[in-house]
Amino acid sequence: MSLRETVNSVDTNAKRQACMELINEDYNKLGQYKMGEVQSRNIMIIGRTRTGKSTIKLLLMDPRNVPDEMTLKSGTKDPQFQTFHIQQQEVVLNIIDTPGLFERSNVESDIRPDEAILKGIQLCANMEITKFHAICFCVALTSGINAQDVEAIEKLIAFLGDEIMNNSCLVITHCESKDEEQRNRLKLELEQDTFFKKINPFFKLGVYFSGSLNSDDYKHGNESLKNQYLTISDYRKKLLDLFIKIEKPFPISEMIISQIRQANDSVEQKTVQLEDEKQKNDELQSRIKELQEKYLKEKCLADDLRVKYEQQERLVTDSRVTHGQREGQLKNLQEKLQQKDNIIKRREKCQAQLGNDLKKIIEMEEHQTKKLEDNFYGRLRSVYDADKIRAVFLIPVRRIITDYLRYVITSFTVVK
Repeated sequence: MSLRETVNSVDTNAKRQACMELINEDYNKLGQYKMGEVQSRNIMIIGRTRTGKSTIKLLLMDPRNVPDEMTLKSGTKDPQFQTFHIQQQEVVLNIIDTPGLFERSNVESDIRPDEAILKGIQLCANMEITKFHAICFCVALTSGINAQDVEAIEKLIAFLGDEIMNNSCLVITHCESKDEEQRNRLKLELEQDTFFKKINPFFKLGVYFSGSLNSDDYKHGNESLKNQYLTISDYRKKLLDLFIKIEKPFPISEMIISQIRQANDSVEQKTVQLEDEKQKNDELQSRIKELQEKYLKEKCLADDLRVKYEQQERLVTDSRVTHGQREGQLKNLQEKLQQKDNIIKRREKCQAQLGNDLKKIIEMEEHQTKKLEDNFYGRLRSVYDADKIRAVFLIPVRRIITDYLRYVITSFTVVK
């Protein structure tokens, strides 16, 4: 190398170094939004409802967190994705908090564990997360392990395969007040538990504990909060050490994601079809209800018409009976009238005959009276003045007889 080339090279290196020193000094003092390479750890938390899954997330974020008071309802209804940065280790934790397995839905039926797992994996696929470093299966100290936990583990293995066991651990929650001796005794009880024996091989990462500051103790300011804090801080450190040291994650194959998406699409299609069928069924039920109401109205109308018809029939029957009775009465009246007519005719005939007889009798009486008068007058003429006798005696007597006969005739006429 020539002298000229040596001088140029030295001068260039010196200048470059001097520039970079100034740049580095400025960046270190005034540089903003500094970045560094970090490692990510994808952690999925699953388990039955109300087992403290969300509380684990709070513990990992800050052991000083005090969870809300416990309720009978599950807090997580849909899968949630949150990212936390462990500053000292330059590690990012991506925590997927899934809904509670066997959660009760609004239609009073259990949400199947495969549906909850499917939602969690679908969320990961949407977030472009294709591998899990750890799957934490939670069980509560208060409820233990039962057949539903075994079913959930079997469903998870069926979805992801047996290899998922290498990245799975069991986390027992609500253990903030348990000491080392009690925790060892719990592990021993688990090993002897009937249900846990079936799923024990699944948790190759081991058994861990979790807890939180008790909300009741916090509310009353109990001194036990101090021991609880120390205990859960130790739980938190062990869990974070576990997550940080895992270097071989479990990959979610594209085939599984594709199957899940296809299954999800199928579920969505089935849901749409179900909604359509439900809408059609609702319309059909509405139509059936309208027809039933119309039928009931027509039935009521028919019943009213039937009642009116029966009433009319009874009226017709009663009218026929009344008509028959009246016909009989009319016939009886006609017979009685006929009898009265016959009686009247006989009476008229008798009256006519009696009138004739009376006339004859009157004529005979008048004739006899005249004859008696004449005889009487003849006898009296020889002694008395005949005209005076007639005026004084005979004329009044004749008048009396005549009036009597008239009275008899008049009385007979009135009787008629």
